[in-house]
Amino acid sequence: MQFNYQTFSEDGSKLLAEGYTKHACVDTNGRVVRPPKFLMEVIEKYRESN
Repeated sequence: MQFNYQTFSEDGSKLLAEGYTKHACVDTNGRVVRPPKFLMEVIEKYRESN
């Protein structure tokens, strides 16, 4: 999963920084797995509201 972000000045007129972070879900053995359903539901709900 990748989360993109932008940071603006307090008045919103100037872009100060932008970037992204990457996240992975892993099992107890450290292997990458699909995100759990509940997490995907939360992310989708957030995306729909923005």
